Amino acid sequence: MRTTSTFFIIGLLLLSCQNKEVQLAESLLTEVTEVTDVSPIYIFYNEENGMAEFNRNNMIGTTNWLVNIDKRLNMEKILPHLIYLQNKRMKDGMHKNEMAKNYFSCSNPEIQNLTFIDFSDVIYHDESIAEFMKKKEPDSTSIRVYVNLDRDGTVVIGKRFALINADRETWINKLNESAVIDSLMNDVYLNFNAAMSFQDYIEIKSSLDSLNQNELKISTHEFIY
Repeated sequence: MRTTSTFFIIGLLLLSCQNKEVQLAESLLTEVTEVTDVSPIYIFYNEENGMAEFNRNNMIGTTNWLVNIDKRLNMEKILPHLIYLQNKRMKDGMHKNEMAKNYFSCSNPEIQNLTFIDFSDVIYHDESIAEFMKKKEPDSTSIRVYVNLDRDGTVVIGKRFALINADRETWINKLNESAVIDSLMNDVYLNFNAAMSFQDYIEIKSSLDSLNQNELKISTHEFIY
């Protein structure tokens, strides 16, 4: 079984040969710091035009995928590639591995090593939450909560026809506080501004650890719009 450290070295050699590099997003999460049986996938930042360059040459369908994305890219440029990976993973095939997962590779400055964020269950949408909800049947056993995260750090929480204004530092606490008084589970749908950087996206995803899991459930549907 090959480990992340082996592939990390191979990845660095590959990038050096191609005169390309990936500036990984930073995350302080330490839940997953080692993954075995992996394929490295790269989404580079083209410094000349700011576009994303997708390198999936080493992708093997039956392995765990370590997706290395340059933190300078915005979500709009990354989204088509994430949807491609998502669709590729979901396809049935003779050699499909039901246990294989998708991870974002991140740098953790506190442990001075790599850390990995599992996004295997995330379903990415390039449509608005409003359009998606038109096709979804209401659920009387839960309360829908909509969170709009803007590129400038402002956050708007929509719940029961009320809007709660927050920012990146306070929105988790406000969500937790609002859920305590409810008797039903809060289903939380996240909408990310398409112009948001991948670094900001990873910081937000990392902060979800502090959600009250007994009262709040983050939907696997994510919207980049």
